[in-house]
Formats: sequence, structure tokens, C-alpha cells
Amino acid sequence: MKSIYNITKCWRKIALLMVVAIQMSSCQDFLHTTPVDFATPTAYYNSQPALTSALVGIYSPLLQNDTYGYAIPIWQEDVTDEGYFTTNGNTVSASNDVAVNLQSYTSTVPTNFWRNCYVGIERANLLIANIGNAQGVDTSFVKAVLSEAKFLRGYYHFMLVQNFGDVPLKITPTRDATQTNVPRTPSKDVYAQIIKDMTEAEAGLPTYQNATYSNSTSRITKTAAEAILARVCLYMAGNPINDNTKYADAQFWANKVISSGLHSLYSMTDTVANVKNLRGQMLAYPASTASNPFYPAYKNNGYAQLFLNMATNVYSPRESMWEIDANSVSNTIYNMNTNVGCQTGISDANDAVTGGCVPYTWIHQYLYDLYASGDLRRDWAISPYGITGATGVRYFYTTKNSAAGKPDVLNRSVGKWRREYEPVPAGWSAKPKWNTQFNFPVIRYSDVLLMLCEAIVMTTSGSTGSCTDATALDAINQVRRRAFGLNPTTASATYDLTSVTLDEIQKERARELCFEGVRKADLIRWGIYLQRMQEVLTLDNNSYPVANRIFAVVSPQNTVTGGTKVLLWPIPSSEMLVNTAATQNPGY
Repeated sequence: MKSIYNITKCWRKIALLMVVAIQMSSCQDFLHTTPVDFATPTAYYNSQPALTSALVGIYSPLLQNDTYGYAIPIWQEDVTDEGYFTTNGNTVSASNDVAVNLQSYTSTVPTNFWRNCYVGIERANLLIANIGNAQGVDTSFVKAVLSEAKFLRGYYHFMLVQNFGDVPLKITPTRDATQTNVPRTPSKDVYAQIIKDMTEAEAGLPTYQNATYSNSTSRITKTAAEAILARVCLYMAGNPINDNTKYADAQFWANKVISSGLHSLYSMTDTVANVKNLRGQMLAYPASTASNPFYPAYKNNGYAQLFLNMATNVYSPRESMWEIDANSVSNTIYNMNTNVGCQTGISDANDAVTGGCVPYTWIHQYLYDLYASGDLRRDWAISPYGITGATGVRYFYTTKNSAAGKPDVLNRSVGKWRREYEPVPAGWSAKPKWNTQFNFPVIRYSDVLLMLCEAIVMTTSGSTGSCTDATALDAINQVRRRAFGLNPTTASATYDLTSVTLDEIQKERARELCFEGVRKADLIRWGIYLQRMQEVLTLDNNSYPVANRIFAVVSPQNTVTGGTKVLLWPIPSSEMLVNTAATQNPGY
């Protein structure tokens, strides 16, 4: 929301960094620092502004179009049990084929995703290797910069191994641009380096309360790194690594976050009833009626407030621990490539008033049905209305699917990021249609609670058992209480679980974290991705007329047909052409 990473042209094997003389006096200054085209490693990394510029260069690939700017929040979610790609009017091509699981080794998204990650890794390697050039720079500053660089190197490798499996492990700078023949490293070894990098980084990172970080969520902090380490360990514990010892490690890191005392869930006590949006309208929906049974009765709650903060330039590090940050920096440069809100958001035909949104991600019935009556997350995560008209009028969805006797939600889109609450950026007369100011959450505290619960369940009861551990139950029940508008830390006889299974955790993660870029990887690590997509396909085919489900079934059908092939993306053809030591993933 509050900043932008400006990225100039770069290529995978060569560092393209140059410093600008901007002192790092605050988080905002840091994020407005601009790396430019070229740097000789031995000549730079020798001052605070040089290290600042280099560090910005490491962060910046995260907001590229085919990482968090577009691919993760949209394409990754369109091949899950949460949402699907609205192919109507959008021809499937090499630039969006991953949205329906038809990717090939020439597809644009995997190619650019691969390149972006290795650009970030190369930049991190250069800074790590040359940080000793910094003479007379405050040691605490150098320590923090080095820690961030190590963490980000690990995180880029984490994104790669999740999506491609075995990948070349790069932990030293490329000294010669002709050194292109690098074999793929086994995933387990890549994960080991990821944990090493992140563990070393965690020891040197400050908390978000550090004055340099300005209580923001843009930069990785100590507890955010601990949260990501918990996530990494859970992925190692699941498919395809299946290292069960990592459940205990995930529990360790999640407990470190919780014991810090720095994080808690937003709740009703953090908000006022019926917060007004930027057009002065009350944040409230009409109650359900007999004639319109699918109107969503609604009241403000901590869950919605968190995403309202993302819309209105408010950081929430207490819960939203690390976000990919985005915003305008002038009246001529707007954001970078962030499509959150304008292509993953509420269907909005009013560009002039609310900014407009042409949603590419629509909702599967499976997700809607997961929410119990009274769960306030449902009608925030899933759009209960669209927007049209000269003044941006809401029209509520009331269509009933006669075949299933339930609301027809196949034409509803994502509701978490709502442009009607987004301010017009400084220097602009209206919001641009195809870019937004929304940050994208990488890790939230509710995720930490659910990961802790899962780690305990898997170490005490296993994937099929029922767990009654008090710590595990308190963790998941905090998330559930907030969902029903209650104080997360006060027990509820109505909504608290008295035992919990892995199946319930899997459902709760969908309810809480839908469309935040983790669902596909979750389903894969649980070993149920193909099974779940078959269930979604069966539900859609049995519940809806052909005209309603024609687009909803495309991704599930392609997934089921593709089988285990689609668990990984193909190694890009651009890599295969120059790296003779590389091998291709099965099926491609």
C-alpha cells in the first residue's frame, strides 16, 4: 500500500544493481530507493545507501507480474478447490494457461516466475558475498541487511522448490555469465539450505517494532521469519519430502511467534460497529429475507477490518506479519504490476467511482459450503454483491440454484480486496482500472495458529486421529471465535471445538486463508490435490446445469486429466536451452 519497488531491466545470471544516494531513515525511504542498471560488486556495497539500494533490489522481484503481482494471488488460486479461472472472454494462451492447468515448458508464467526468483537469488548472493566492503557502517544496520538478504535467498528457493521440485541451488554469485550448466539439486537438499538461510537470518532480524521498520509489514522481521520457517517445516513434513520430524520443528517455530507476545488476531474490540467506507456508506449489508434468502446478514468484524486496512493504507503487523507492498510513487508511476483488487476482487463495472474490477477468479461451490451459518468470513471472502451504475450501486446476488437447492455461487468472485474502499492515489483524479494499491499478505498470525494446531495434531494423533491437546484446540479455536464475531481469547461453549482432526484443519485453512496463495501447495503437501479436484468436478457436474458450470469445470477437469504431472510446473524451455545439465519434470 505505502510504497513501490521500482525494477529496471535485469537478467538471471548477471547482477544489475547500482546505488543511489538515499539514506535509509525510514521504511518508506527504503521502499522508494531505486536500484538501477549496473554495479561492479567490488565497487559497491560499501556504504549504507549502497546496501539499502542493493537490498531493495533483492525484494523487488517479489512484486513482478509473474510472482506476487499476479501469478500467486490469481493463477495459483484458479486451480484449487477455492476458485476457477473465468475463461469466458479470456482466451487460454501461453500467458494464462497455468490458470487452467494446461501449462507447458514454453508457458509465460513459469518462465518468468523462474527468472524472477533467480534474479532475486543472484542479487542476494552478491550482497552476501560483498557486504564485507561496508566500512564504517553501523554494525546493527549491516547485521539486519545481511539477515534480510539471507532470508530472501531462502524464500526465493522456497518458491522455486514448491513449484518446480528439484531446482539448481545457487548460494554464490555467478562470476562468469557463461557458467550456465548447473544441475538440479534434490528438493530435500534445497530445503535444507532454505532452513539454514532462514534460521541464520532469524537470529539477526529485528522485530516490527524496531524504529527502522516503522511498524510496517513490507520487510521481513524476526517473527515473520519464524512464521515462514514454520511453513517451510510443514512443507518438508508433507509430500513429496515426507520428513515427519519436521512437524516438531514447525511447532517450535510457531511457538516462538506466539511466545513473543507481539501478535494477536484483530477482533471486534479493534473496530467500531459499521465502519464507513470512503463513499460514506455504512459497512453493513441488508439482512436475509424470505424473498431474498441469500442476502448476507452482516456486521463489522476483525477479519473484515484486516482487509479494509489493506485497502486504506494501514499497516497491521500485529496480524498481517509480512505483505508484498505496493503503491504509487508519483502521478505518472502507479504501482508496479499488482492486480489484486482489479482482477481478483468484486465484479465492478463502475471504473469512475470505485475503480473497476474484471474478476478472473470466481468461486467454487465447495468453498462456499465450508462456511457454517453465522461465519462472518464467508461474505467477506466471497463476494455477496457486484457493483454497477453511475454511482457505484451494489446489486446483491440472490439467484437460487434449483438443482441443488442452494445459492448459485459459480458467478461470484473474490471479496477480500474491495476497490470501493481504496482511496484515489495522490496526484490522480481517479483510480486506474488495471492497477491497485492493495498489499498482498504472505503470512498472517491466524496462519501461525493453524500451523501450530496442525503440527501438534500430526505429532500426537496423525492424519486420521482426533486430537484433544489443549494448546492445539486453543490455537484453532482462536481463529474460529473471531470468525463468529467473538473475542478470540475468550472460550465459547457454542463455537469451540473439543477435539480436532487434520480434516477439520484443512477446512479451516480454506475458510480463513482462501485466495491468499497457499491452497494449491497445501493440498499437494497433504497428498489430496488430485482427489480434491475430482470432488470439486463431481460437485459442479452434479449440482449445476451445463450453462452454469461450463467454465467452473475446466480447471478441475484439466487437473484430473493431467494427473501427477500438474503437481509441478515444467522447467522453462529458456532454461533447458542454455543449461545442458538440466532435466525436465515428468510429463512435459
